[in-house]
Amino acid sequence: MLAQNIKAKTLLLLALLLPALTTEAKVYKYLDANGHWYFTDRKMGKGYRFVAELVFTNDGRVTHKKGFDAVQFRANQRKFNPLIRRIARQHALEPALVQAVVYVESSYDPEAISHSGCIGLMQLKPSTARRYGIHNAWPAEANIQAGVQYLRDLLMMFDGDKRLALAGYNAGENAVLRNHRQIPDYPETQ
Repeated sequence: MLAQNIKAKTLLLLALLLPALTTEAKVYKYLDANGHWYFTDRKMGKGYRFVAELVFTNDGRVTHKKGFDAVQFRANQRKFNPLIRRIARQHALEPALVQAVVYVESSYDPEAISHSGCIGLMQLKPSTARRYGIHNAWPAEANIQAGVQYLRDLLMMFDGDKRLALAGYNAGENAVLRNHRQIPDYPETQ
């Protein structure tokens, strides 16, 4: 819900800021290392992700042509939640916790790629996936399998502390360990 609200507000803000003569505009987003979001009308380099294509109608309305699609989001939830529940239970994790990670990390987009090279539903680094025997982390089942095993290991590493495990999932376990088992001071992780 938070991701949808942020995207909706962002699209509205962009619609208000774009020049009046524009009839169509592509929107790209980028998250820098300090947790700051940037939105542009063109891909400015590596790490910029396409968000939406906006269409401005003659009567002043703004609509999506492409981009975040709430209908597709809900369809992906229905498609992947049974798989998430099954794999989570296999590894003695709460399915709702894994679903929350998928929601926050990728918004249920199996083709999501982060600016740091994390991929798929659970936004895994390829090196993390390989740690769990997954050499191709794109297929949803493989991605969820490795992500759930990683989350389970983080929960064990941090004595069941979900906050630290989730911080480790987002920022990497070494960032939490370097920070004396505290949540690192990264805006995205905070």
